[in-house]
Amino acid sequence: MLDDGGVKYKIERFRKHSTHKNQLYAWQLDPAGGKSTPLHKGTDRETQPIVTKIMGCSLEVFAGSIYAGQEKMPDLPGMTDKFLKLLVEEAAGVEELAEAYAVAQKQAVTADRALTAAKTTHNNCSSLVASSNASLTEAEEQVTYFEAARKDQARLELAKAIPLNASLTALNAALTAIDHAALTARKGVLDAEFAANGSQRIAMDNLNRLANATDSEVTLCKNELRRAMQAAAEAKTALENVSHVIGTPCGTCGKEYCEEDLADVKLIRAKDLAAADKLVVERTAKARTAIAAAAAATADAIVYKTGMTDVTTASAELATVGTMLNEHTRLEGQIVNLNTQIANIKRAAAGKLTESNPWLAPLANRKTLTAQAVTDEAAALVTVDTLAAKAELINDAVKVFGPAGVRAHILDTVTPFLNDRTGEYLGGAVGRKHTRRLEHARQNCKG
Repeated sequence: MLDDGGVKYKIERFRKHSTHKNQLYAWQLDPAGGKSTPLHKGTDRETQPIVTKIMGCSLEVFAGSIYAGQEKMPDLPGMTDKFLKLLVEEAAGVEELAEAYAVAQKQAVTADRALTAAKTTHNNCSSLVASSNASLTEAEEQVTYFEAARKDQARLELAKAIPLNASLTALNAALTAIDHAALTARKGVLDAEFAANGSQRIAMDNLNRLANATDSEVTLCKNELRRAMQAAAEAKTALENVSHVIGTPCGTCGKEYCEEDLADVKLIRAKDLAAADKLVVERTAKARTAIAAAAAATADAIVYKTGMTDVTTASAELATVGTMLNEHTRLEGQIVNLNTQIANIKRAAAGKLTESNPWLAPLANRKTLTAQAVTDEAAALVTVDTLAAKAELINDAVKVFGPAGVRAHILDTVTPFLNDRTGEYLGGAVGRKHTRRLEHARQNCKG
């Protein structure tokens, strides 16, 4: 159990223990009696440096100090230079300075790396400032160039209207060559002629429809007459067949027919024949009437058609007039289209003189980026200076805690005292021999 300024430690080392074998344990005890904090590692080799640090010295120095306190001097003549060096350092209390030296070296490496990274960042910021300035200069030149090129751009835009103006002149000349008013008037006359001829065409159409209707009526009457004549022939045959039955046996009773037996049938057949002949006469009269009506309708249509006005020449002239009027309309449309294009070109040319400079926004943005880059570079330089000062301080600490620093100064101060004490204890030639060995150990400590 150890008490180091109120901090208590417990160290346990087992030898051939049934449970813990040869294990080495180290604990930091809780002053309030709570749970202890284990400090030992997985192996004794890893735990031993922790125990040595808690003790403040190695096992050999600890044993030597204990034995010396019991008036058992350590065997200085039998010690190696390495052990004498360790003995001198621990006796002078400089082993903690060695640990401080190791810590300072680590901090120096970290500080140097941080300084290197800061310098890299500063260099990057400087490069960014240079590139930002170049980009800013380019944007300023583009703004100036755009402003200077406004009039040239407007002239180039207006040049697009030159061929359109030439085409417009040609189209106006062609349009003037067409007498639109005269053509319109002539078209009105021709349309009137066609309108007058229209009523004749309507009447002619009516006559043609009437002729077609009478032709259809003739066909219908002929068909009816044919059917009536066929019915009369069939009635005549039926009447004749009644006389042929006389003297033939009845199919039911076998009695032969006589004229008295068929008188009624013969009378019926005679009436049927008379009715059929009458229908033939009626159908014949109707057919003749229809034929006469059809002939008259066809003749009327032919006569009317012969008297109709001929518009063949007027139709050809109307087609020509219509073509020229359509050309006039087409030329007007092209002229309107060209005038629209020319107006758009003039509007675009005027816009070139007033449109906003597209490089103003990039210029403002690059100014902002450049200013930020300059600010970042200045901040990076401050960081470099701060880290450089810190690194310099830590490197000075490395020198102070190094072998040639305060450790050497302490050894230079302590060694004469140790030599005197050694001479006093050992005396004579042996003491002087040990004194030389301690001096040699001191030199090793400084190295």
